[in-house]
Amino acid sequence: MLTSCYKVGYDPTKTNVVVKLTWLLYATAAIMGCCITALYWTMVWDPERGITFNNTMTHGGTLLLVLLQGNFLDRVPLRLKMMMASSVVTVLYDSWLAVHNTIVR
Repeated sequence: MLTSCYKVGYDPTKTNVVVKLTWLLYATAAIMGCCITALYWTMVWDPERGITFNNTMTHGGTLLLVLLQGNFLDRVPLRLKMMMASSVVTVLYDSWLAVHNTIVR
């Protein structure tokens, strides 16, 4: 909702740091949400268990809400450097998972 306060012809050089952080968090959440949703429905979901409200909202419904808010309500711009930040977050998360799985198992 922070970005909805800006007019259509705003100057990006005068954009607040908090708004830019919101854009960065949206880009990260949207990209990782798409990957997680695609991986869940293709690799984890078992058709024998059926579709429940819990797995639908966890792996698809939340992504739909994030994309609707970011693209249509807030009109968050997606820039290449934001997508690179998402890659950094993904590498850090994968590294943490590797260490965690090594220690726990």
